[in-house]
Amino acid sequence: MRNLLKIMCLAVLVSGFARILPSIITTLNNTDPAPMYTSAYPYSYLYQNEKEYLKERTNNWQPQYFNFTVSPFYQRASIGTNINSRRAELGDLAGRWNMIALLPFNNVPPTDLPAGYKFPAEFNTIETNLLKCISSIFTNTAVQPEPDDLKTIPGLLSLQTADELFGFFSVPIKYRKAGVRLDTSFRFRDIGVAIQAGFADISQTATFLDQTICRPTTTGCISTCPTTTNPIVSCFNPFSSNKVTNTQWSQIINCVHTQLMDKLHNIAKAANINLCNFNKTSIEDVHIEAFWRHAFMTNPGGKGECWTPFLFVPFASIGVSIGTGAQKDPNQPLSVAFGNNGHNALRFNAGFTFDFYETVEIGMHAGITHFTKKRFNGYRVPNNMFQSGLFPFTADVEIQPGNTWHVGLVMNAFHFMDCLSAYVEYLFVVHDKDKLCLLTGDNAFFPCVLECRSPWKSQLFNVGINYDISPNFTLGAAVQLPLARQNAYKVTTFMISGEMTF
Repeated sequence: MRNLLKIMCLAVLVSGFARILPSIITTLNNTDPAPMYTSAYPYSYLYQNEKEYLKERTNNWQPQYFNFTVSPFYQRASIGTNINSRRAELGDLAGRWNMIALLPFNNVPPTDLPAGYKFPAEFNTIETNLLKCISSIFTNTAVQPEPDDLKTIPGLLSLQTADELFGFFSVPIKYRKAGVRLDTSFRFRDIGVAIQAGFADISQTATFLDQTICRPTTTGCISTCPTTTNPIVSCFNPFSSNKVTNTQWSQIINCVHTQLMDKLHNIAKAANINLCNFNKTSIEDVHIEAFWRHAFMTNPGGKGECWTPFLFVPFASIGVSIGTGAQKDPNQPLSVAFGNNGHNALRFNAGFTFDFYETVEIGMHAGITHFTKKRFNGYRVPNNMFQSGLFPFTADVEIQPGNTWHVGLVMNAFHFMDCLSAYVEYLFVVHDKDKLCLLTGDNAFFPCVLECRSPWKSQLFNVGINYDISPNFTLGAAVQLPLARQNAYKVTTFMISGEMTF
């Protein structure tokens, strides 16, 4: 990486056509993997006039040295795709919330928790009442005794299936984000610097759907069982009828519902977890970049001949992201980070475009974002391999996020109709697995659960249209459309921009 930095710095210094632009910024946040900062074509700022001169479409050499863009934006999402690439509620991307897995295991000595850790008294009370309720169903009956699987928390966990109904909450979430992003670019002869920043308001509102008592018509309950009764009773009784009848299984379901699922807020309060809807306003991360770009005239003077003239424009950029945005609150499951959750980052992007004199500009690019390590005190970590959504205990951890990679294809049409320009871009963004290092209580926690749920993928389609109302002022609009994803929000972004260039 050190040699790469030296090469990039040298390239910037020796370039004869250096310029800056807000190139693709990728994050470790699956709610906003590639934030937009302007509606304009990301590979033309402060260089378009010179390209038009090289293409002999103008006789005036008018270099651009500065621009400033203000872009209000709005994001929304109500659904996503989970880690198994299936459509899922936003709160269920890493799995539905498993309430049984929160309870203490029977017959597990206290030494399995490190010094200073113990289950809240409320957890033990709920566990005792749940198992007593189930046991009472088999008192003074003519059928077989209570099965062993119903006598312990590990036994109840063994009855859960991939359908995630028995003892699970589904958590539909509505995600909304609105704010203003700023982009400014400076050109000093052959060197350029770009700065992007913004502030936003984010809200997440959730409902909690008990899948244990769901019906086929209930939102969030998925069942192929052709019945109007509770599918868990009529379709998912894991026992044979001579061990547990459907009537008894229905009573077991009722015990889980009343003694456990209805205690959601009691459990959250005992574990110091805030289940309130999330709403917060904060600045976002700040991004700084330097770019190199050079236009090579290819087939000059080829008009009217076999070979079409065009500009071949390779480019490269290097930038840093500063984690100034508000971080995710570990005690509020619905909270969202306003950037890279406090991690700083180093970015590199490179690519090329072919700018054909009479038609369009096409190109491709690829890049990587590397994040720095960061220590978090009081971070929520599972103490049970089956936990998801809620974690009762905290630990001090050091997190090394995985890299975020991207590749993009772009097409731009400059002034294709009078002063109207437009571009389209396809982006494929991938975030690698994070690494969590426990600093406390490492014999009681399972950071591997969070690590395995940390990778995500997202495919996006950016569209921008802009109109030059004067040589120095442009108005535009853009939209970022979700195409496909894994373990990520299906986010749509809308943006309008006003840009001044001198």
